[in-house]
Amino acid sequence: MTDTIAKYGCAVTTDIWTENYQKTSFLSATIHYIEANYDLVSRVLFATPFDAGTSKTGDNIRAFLFQNLRVFGIDSSQAKKLVFVTDRGANMVAALRGFTRLNCSAHILNTILSHAFSSAVMDKTPEVGNLLKDVKKLVTYFKHSGLQVKLSKSLKQSVETRWNSNFEMLDSVFQQYDEIATILLDNKQYDKVGCIDKNILKTLVTFLKPFKDATNDLESDNTALSASLVLPWSVKLRIHCEAARTDCILSEIASTCLQRLDELIVTVHYPLSHTVVCVKVLGIVVWSPGVCPVVLVLYVPGLAFSSLFLVSVCYIGFSFWITFTDHHTDTRTHLTDHHSLRTFTAHRSP
Repeated sequence: MTDTIAKYGCAVTTDIWTENYQKTSFLSATIHYIEANYDLVSRVLFATPFDAGTSKTGDNIRAFLFQNLRVFGIDSSQAKKLVFVTDRGANMVAALRGFTRLNCSAHILNTILSHAFSSAVMDKTPEVGNLLKDVKKLVTYFKHSGLQVKLSKSLKQSVETRWNSNFEMLDSVFQQYDEIATILLDNKQYDKVGCIDKNILKTLVTFLKPFKDATNDLESDNTALSASLVLPWSVKLRIHCEAARTDCILSEIASTCLQRLDELIVTVHYPLSHTVVCVKVLGIVVWSPGVCPVVLVLYVPGLAFSSLFLVSVCYIGFSFWITFTDHHTDTRTHLTDHHSLRTFTAHRSP
């Protein structure tokens, strides 16, 4: 593994999370690299508890992280060839200052949806806010009453710390709405589902589905590289939200999402061997992730597409570069080196 780091570099996803039983905080790290046969490999290096009295400052996280990495022969000098992927917490950013660090794109999506369904937005969209409360009560009732066993599939409860849990909860109820209604009618409890407007429920499920799909793609582990997916998904979600703004039920939610979707592109920093071109002229986004093919994302403002249309064209004899990257090295020397495939932009939530 250290040889791979020295020759090509690797990506490391790291996070701090707390288990609910004893409220113990853990620091975990997973390393991602490509083997000689081009297989993508992910290995969990450690998940180590913080000492109860240790504050989670940037300095403490940095010291604890490298203390554990040294067990695997990775010191601070080798870490210069790593790309770290984390959330945007100030302590994590401070801990990895001086090293190459990318924001977790899936985490950004989760933050966007958290803002979109915040109490401030729900106050402006009472139909949605009330429906969410009623669906949560319904799911809780089924779980506590034992009626869950009568359903074809388990209902999912929304959990604040679990990504896309609002979608999973709403979808689990929508998919079994009629079955739920029949069970409650037999138990003389129909009012628990009768207060839930099925049309609004369908509208919310349809709106949230692309965010779920984007998260699944961006948090892919050892099945595919995800760095190249950030820009296409950003454009696709923007088109999706633009269309949703015309719906009176979704207007505030979609507008909030649109205000924050730029964070997916703006806060993703492509290091060293990655050149990103993003020019929007006459509705055409031209994008190059630092490899020979140029990808054209056709985006006509005001029109909603069911899916993003990507056209790949061969490398052209001339190049133009507008970069969001550090120029300490000549990125063009790495265009055909699979070292440039080492960057990941998302990691799985614990």
